[in-house]
Amino acid sequence: MLRLLALLVVLITLVYPAPAWCRGYESDEEAVYDLKSRGYTLVAKDTISGQFLGNYDEVHKLYNGMVFRNIEGDYNYEYEYYPTVYVFKTVFQGRTLWQLVVDKHSYSVLRLR
Repeated sequence: MLRLLALLVVLITLVYPAPAWCRGYESDEEAVYDLKSRGYTLVAKDTISGQFLGNYDEVHKLYNGMVFRNIEGDYNYEYEYYPTVYVFKTVFQGRTLWQLVVDKHSYSVLRLR
């Protein structure tokens, strides 16, 4: 029974593209590679209009009109003005999951517009 449970945990972690609410990387390129390897598709590369703190519930407006809200995490001291952002998405069990990569960190977000 314990082996079956361990196998189930391994399978879930391999199949489920688990959100990395604030996973740090060595570079943006490493973050892009990691998200692509977990089944995410790069949707856009743009700039956040204004400041970026990376905090829970923070709203991010992009110049291309997309708007996102951080949906996981807590206070995270990232202070950037007009940073470059990579927008990723994947579909899991009929739900669209979104990730933003900003300054070597990935954030789980909800698309508002």
